[in-house]
Amino acid sequence: MPYLDPLPQDERISIEAQLYAAQFDWPKAAEALGKLVTARPQDPSVRLRLISALLEGGRPDEAHAALNELHKLPGMNDDARLELAAAREASARIDPKGRAEHATRALHLALAHDNPGLAAQARQELGVADYDLGQFDQAETLHRDNIVYFQHAGDPPDEAYCHQALANAYSDHGNLAKAREEYQRAIALYQQIGDLAGQASRYDAISTMLWGAGDAASAKVTVRRAIDLKRETTD
Repeated sequence: MPYLDPLPQDERISIEAQLYAAQFDWPKAAEALGKLVTARPQDPSVRLRLISALLEGGRPDEAHAALNELHKLPGMNDDARLELAAAREASARIDPKGRAEHATRALHLALAHDNPGLAAQARQELGVADYDLGQFDQAETLHRDNIVYFQHAGDPPDEAYCHQALANAYSDHGNLAKAREEYQRAIALYQQIGDLAGQASRYDAISTMLWGAGDAASAKVTVRRAIDLKRETTD
């Protein structure tokens, strides 16, 4: 990337890693972030980015090793970001109990340090983990709390994620009416920000739910809407 040449080497590498991540090229993003860790060994934010790229790239063992190294940095044992990273690693290993434990610690640390943004991320992780552990009421409360937070923060994508998580849970419990309401709320938020792919994905979810419930006619109408939106994204 010649246009980055005038910048200091570590800044160049950091930007390259961001560009690779934006393209979902996780191997190259992880490679660049590994170099950045070497250049900035005491910077926990760089190590957290590396862990995220490794998890996105399906490399949980390497992410676990990077987490162990992160633990060694001063002050990290009381850092909610480390516990969030550990929760996501547990999720990658399909370990809902471990995910819940780390997310709970992340939530406590975030609240203790008055960091509402990290607390919201922890509630997201804990909500999904609680649902996977069969604790639906607790999961619903966490997602509802986050919806209020993201509304006040002006964060439609994360608010939509919460509605989607609730819709998935209601659908699994056979409450199709409530599930559809939550999917529609997510769609409205994606419409608000012009996210066609997000809308299409939610219409796909509704059509799958309706098809499974035996409502083939409604499912076909909904999947056509999803197809139309997908065509718009490729124009």
